[in-house]
Amino acid sequence: MNLPHAFQQTILDLYTEEGRAWLTNLPHLLADCTTRWGLVLDEPWPQLSYNLVILGRMGEQAIMLKLGVPSPALVREQAALVAYNGRASARLLAAEPAWGALLLERLQPGTPLSQLARAIPRR
Repeated sequence: MNLPHAFQQTILDLYTEEGRAWLTNLPHLLADCTTRWGLVLDEPWPQLSYNLVILGRMGEQAIMLKLGVPSPALVREQAALVAYNGRASARLLAAEPAWGALLLERLQPGTPLSQLARAIPRR
């Protein structure tokens, strides 16, 4: 898998040696996720920041796999997704906090907020 250099550098800058180990282990982590959850993955999302996001499928269901260096922030995100349970957010299908892995339903884009804002009458 070809990861953008900027993404790799961000991981190294933020997490130093832990980030280097995570990047090195990433192929094994992806293999573990695909095996555990029966995933077929595409290429990474083109605009990566602090997490690796990959679209794919789990059987007939469209999914997003989000991987990051395991951290309290990902654990909090998992807890929030559980609390929202798909209301105003993607539904969390599975997670493995020790791996920094969140498996989410893939949402399809709808009407951009900018378009909705133009439809609101001005006073």
